[in-house]
Amino acid sequence: MATKRASATGSKVYLTVVDQWLDTLPAADSEDFREFADYTPSIIEIWVFAGILGYEGKFTDLSR
Repeated sequence: MATKRASATGSKVYLTVVDQWLDTLPAADSEDFREFADYTPSIIEIWVFAGILGYEGKFTDLSR
């Protein structure tokens, strides 16, 4: 599911809700989360880390 956010300088298309959420984080936090998610086999641990960073979306969106 793609979501679209319009801005004053144009528009940006997100492929997932998680991508849209990651774009709201500071660059260092976003990069740390992506690296953690790439190397962590447990979706529960990823879910907990995302919650610490303020993720309020659905678990199923994150697990994709």
